[in-house]
Amino acid sequence: MTRKWDVRANRREIACDTIFLWSFPGIFRYNMDNSMVLFLTLLLVFVSFGNAASTSRNRVTSGPPIVSEQQAQDWLRLWQKRLHLEDWKIEVKIVRIWDLEQGTLGHIDWSVPHRTATIKVLNSADYELPKDKIAGDVELSIVHELVHLQLSVLPLNKSTRGTEEQVVTMLADALVDREHYHSPTE
Repeated sequence: MTRKWDVRANRREIACDTIFLWSFPGIFRYNMDNSMVLFLTLLLVFVSFGNAASTSRNRVTSGPPIVSEQQAQDWLRLWQKRLHLEDWKIEVKIVRIWDLEQGTLGHIDWSVPHRTATIKVLNSADYELPKDKIAGDVELSIVHELVHLQLSVLPLNKSTRGTEEQVVTMLADALVDREHYHSPTE
C-alpha cells in the first residue's frame, strides 16, 4: 500500500498548530524584555560551556590508560589477601564516570551467600587529579571497597550510613598510607 502526500491536509495541520501557538498573546511579541532574556540565556549557556571546558582540562583524554585492568587486578589480589578475603570471588572493573553514582570514585556489589563481589573503579580518563596521583587513588578506591566488603557481616542501617562511610574511608586511608609510607624502623 502506498501513501499519498496530501498537501491540503498538511496545511490544515500547520494552520491548527500556528493557531494554537498564537492563542497565547505576547509569547511571540518581540520587545526589549525578550531580547534581554535571550541575551542572558545565551550568556549563561556560553559561560557554562566555558566552565565545563576548564574543569575537564585536567582529565586524561588520550593515550594509554594510567591504570590498566591488570594493575587493578594485581591490587585487588594483594589487598584481598591482606584483608583475609581469599574465600571471596571478587572481580574489579574499570568503568566510566556514567557507570558510577554521581560523586563517587568506586562501588561494590556483593552476595554474602555466594561469596562473590564486583568492584567498579573510575577510569583514569574521567579523573580530574594530576596524572601522578591517579594510580594511588585507584588503589585506594579498591581498598575502600574491600573494607566495605569486610564490614558486610554487620547489619545495614541507613541511619548510620554516613558514619560507616567515614569509618571505611579512615580505615582505607590508614591501610594504604601504612603500605606506602611505612618506614622500616617502625
